[in-house]
Amino acid sequence: MMATGDLTDIDYQLQTCVQNYEDALNDYWAERLNADDWTEVNQLRRDAQVIAEMLRERALALQNVGDTSALNSLYKMTQAEVAAAKARFEELANQLRTKLKPDDAQELLAVIKPMLMQGAEPEESTDRPLHLVWQYLCIRDACAAADGLRSRVGRIFVLEQLVQQLRRDSALPDETIQFLALVGRTFVWGFDAECVIVCRGAIDTAFRDKVPISLLESRRKKDPNRDYGLQDRIEAACPHLISEQLRKDAHTVRCRGDKAIHFSPNATRDVLGTIRLALSVIDCLAVHPNMEGRTGESSAL
Repeated sequence: MMATGDLTDIDYQLQTCVQNYEDALNDYWAERLNADDWTEVNQLRRDAQVIAEMLRERALALQNVGDTSALNSLYKMTQAEVAAAKARFEELANQLRTKLKPDDAQELLAVIKPMLMQGAEPEESTDRPLHLVWQYLCIRDACAAADGLRSRVGRIFVLEQLVQQLRRDSALPDETIQFLALVGRTFVWGFDAECVIVCRGAIDTAFRDKVPISLLESRRKKDPNRDYGLQDRIEAACPHLISEQLRKDAHTVRCRGDKAIHFSPNATRDVLGTIRLALSVIDCLAVHPNMEGRTGESSAL
């Protein structure tokens, strides 16, 4: 039976597990990739880890980056998959031609060729370089997940301190509940800019649900060029639905979300404070019933 104290090292155990997997993978191919037996496919297998790192960098940055050598390896790996797909198709075609009438075989091959020529999924277990690259990407992602485990768990405890202060069984619209779930996930996983943005979305949906069109029309002059926006709803809600302080807090969340969207993802450093303000506003709005004549879709501002 595992002692309770051993559980505190779970991140280290996960890291060790991933490292053991990587070591076993490297040992497996080290035995099979003889330096004297050079082929282009074997060289791609040797370069698989470099290709994986480049693919991860390109995907996470959404930038067409990479040195010429790595990009050339990536191109060759893609071509190797095309060649493998062609070989699979030809093998199947030869089998069908021996078993079917020529016209029937031709008709069937015309149907299945597009599916076979799409190539294998990276996850499909093969000895081709693409699957090896997929394995190294899994290793890299698993390492990142294990490294951030303690931080994520710590943030869960931080959020619990905020949740304890909220009303139980609050009547919130589904859209707000979905946004709050995103707030929690993005904060726990360290996506702070995204967290600020979805905080804005959470209060926007709450105001849309609670502020009736009649109240808006009595408090705000309609701009003929746009629909009522979050700013209008916040102003209309005070003082009937929220206090003056919560009005200021709601505008703070709105402005921080706008800055994160339109100016800089790092414009707001106080992410936890933004969550706290958003929850306070939503918690206050939750005591009010859903209003008839809701204000419809939100504008950008």
